[in-house]
Amino acid sequence: MTQREMNVHAYYLHNKDRYKKFIEAPTDEATLLKNVKEMLDLMGALIIRESKATKRGVSDLLVCYKGRFVAIETKDDTGAPSPHQLKFILKVREAGGTADVVTTVEQAFALLLRATEK
Repeated sequence: MTQREMNVHAYYLHNKDRYKKFIEAPTDEATLLKNVKEMLDLMGALIIRESKATKRGVSDLLVCYKGRFVAIETKDDTGAPSPHQLKFILKVREAGGTADVVTTVEQAFALLLRATEK
């Protein structure tokens, strides 16, 4: 982990209210999306696209982080990705990007770290 990544992680760990946002799945997808966008901003990631459907199945967030392409599909604890969303995630992976479904900010954070390990 870089110093910035450690600082962001510490920011959540040392702030009780923020830590809850980091590890717990919110009750609605809109809140999760807002919290993930906050974390991405702290990490210095560039959000290319956020949550406006342009093509069926495209992930909620398309991000560039440290030169890596990352697709993040956010789901609350009751949601499940559609077949089109799963197909998009698979296509991103096949093209060399990193993509996954997340239900917490912590999972989105881990996805960014995984993207930079490639």
